[in-house]
Amino acid sequence: MFTKKLSFLVLFILILFSFSIAEQPDEAGKRLKYVIGSGDLLEVSVWNHPELTKEVSVRPDGWISLPLTGEILAYGMAPGELSETIRAKLLQYLKDPNVSVIVSKYKSKKILVLGEVKKPGMYQYEGGLTAFEAIGLAEGYNSHAQLKSILIVRNPYSKPVFYLANLYKVIHDADMRENVPLLPGDIVYVPENFIGNLGDFMDYWIQRIRPAADTFWLYKLAMDQ
Repeated sequence: MFTKKLSFLVLFILILFSFSIAEQPDEAGKRLKYVIGSGDLLEVSVWNHPELTKEVSVRPDGWISLPLTGEILAYGMAPGELSETIRAKLLQYLKDPNVSVIVSKYKSKKILVLGEVKKPGMYQYEGGLTAFEAIGLAEGYNSHAQLKSILIVRNPYSKPVFYLANLYKVIHDADMRENVPLLPGDIVYVPENFIGNLGDFMDYWIQRIRPAADTFWLYKLAMDQ
């Protein structure tokens, strides 16, 4: 019983820590390097080894599969970081391999807008996009949407970070501090009920947001083939 209570406490602290990071979303927006996302098309080249040169699409779960190296998590890495990871794995088979990774098609610059909006779906990311503007892309929110606890999920397939935005304050009080800036791959979820406790939070993430996001990413990947 003590172990279960301890595990629950640790989970609760981790979630609170994620929300504490979310209080300063501008820091994340300052990242300049491009990071690989689900759906990106990568050209992986190994110099003098054409049999290992391959064009791969990053799967919805963020992983790619390559000859010799097998499964590699590409999501969240810069192309240079991924090339070093691949090189390290190839050292088991090759002497001093020269690896390059080029993003040939930037297909991951999308966001997902889900929940109580008029047109849930995937939308093109543009620099400076905010949570409020994302809901506008989805043709606005439904009359029973709960605007005081909009949930933004960043890095959903790697190390998720969660933000809560109170867009009621943005609309009624012009409090732009609540209008969270977005990054490519973010999920914006407009709930019907207020997300005010751990149980509600876990229910939305596990039972609603993640399955819906998987469906959209899989559909996009299939259409891109």
